[in-house]
Amino acid sequence: MGSALTLYESNNFILLNSESHFDNKKSVPSGKKGFLKNENSWVVVGGKHLTHEECLHIDDLLCRNEHQYLEVFLEAV
Repeated sequence: MGSALTLYESNNFILLNSESHFDNKKSVPSGKKGFLKNENSWVVVGGKHLTHEECLHIDDLLCRNEHQYLEVFLEAV
């Protein structure tokens, strides 16, 4: 398992850029929904791979620091 870099964290979500396994729940604090990015792909920790469009949208919101919209989008995924 590689190391993880936190890209975003709030009370409900954590987004990690990681070389670790996508199902590694140890990287996600209890009570939070976790997302891991490996290269250009995002996945929900312990869950599904996101579509290409969903991945681009998350990256765009992160780059623009649109955290309020990011939270709403992550809740819907």
